[in-house]
Amino acid sequence: MCPPETTMFNKVKLQLWEKLELEFGKDENTGRYFARVQDFHPDGIVINRPLWHSGEPTFDPNQPFQATIFREDAAYRFNATIIKSFIRDKQNLYVIGYPDELFRHQRRSYCRVDANFAVHFRLLERVHQKEIAYEDCREYFGTTINISASGILINTLKVIKQNDLIAITLNEKGIGITYPIIAVVRRIEDAQDGRINAGIEFLTGDAARKFINPKLEKKLPKVLFRFDERERQRLVQFVFGFQVKLRQKGLI
Repeated sequence: MCPPETTMFNKVKLQLWEKLELEFGKDENTGRYFARVQDFHPDGIVINRPLWHSGEPTFDPNQPFQATIFREDAAYRFNATIIKSFIRDKQNLYVIGYPDELFRHQRRSYCRVDANFAVHFRLLERVHQKEIAYEDCREYFGTTINISASGILINTLKVIKQNDLIAITLNEKGIGITYPIIAVVRRIEDAQDGRINAGIEFLTGDAARKFINPKLEKKLPKVLFRFDERERQRLVQFVFGFQVKLRQKGLI
């Protein structure tokens, strides 16, 4: 498996009120929570009671978990436990130990795994050029060949070309991303039966705006710009979980 980079904790300074994502469990029952940094204690980081975000409600103060800090350059993750709790101003607070190291995930270090599930997509240029509504734009379908947190390789009809902007939906419940993601076609290869294999890069909302002119953006649903580095972690978790299952089966 592709190991993440590591860095010392003192190189990534946490700020008061900074948001953390906490994950309890590592399978389909993983519970994801949000918490904010409330204070700094000699023994660790003080956070508020985690608020449930998605997955199973598996929060347990006695169980270890994984915490993630999201920054513009990367996501920083560390293993943590709650070492004490207390009440202040009628608020439940928890202290988690300072991590010895952080695991740094960058786009270029994302691992890729073979996967086979359906996707569907729309060509955004047709919305722009043909003056049609996004909802009326034709949907095309494809099948994944492999996937990483930064992009996907799909097999589909010859309806897209290099540098096309598309809105792609990943029809895989295990990922947890049900909305379409804006993406750019980076490469095209001929495949069998007159089809193509297309290498596609996922774009965060901010990155997508660098490709899309303001007139086109006004025609597109706001949900297309929802994908960000925090949401990308769903793909990181999916790929990691997929790798674990393959390793358990002795396939990698």
